[in-house]
Amino acid sequence: MSAGHHVISGYRGEWRVRNTGAARAARVFTSREDAIAFARELARREGGEVFVHNEDGTVRDHRTYERRAG
Repeated sequence: MSAGHHVISGYRGEWRVRNTGAARAARVFTSREDAIAFARELARREGGEVFVHNEDGTVRDHRTYERRAG
């Protein structure tokens, strides 16, 4: 299973998707919903986890996805 994908808030109100252990975001979004959708798609495709963080950094939601066949 691949590393987790974290949805975190940025300094300017944006939402970032960052892989566990990465220094930089994989992608930046203007809405939390778009960032969550992107992180879930990555996790479904590769198999992995999605951690959605609140603005204060606490984990709001955590899901595990099996790798999609095909």
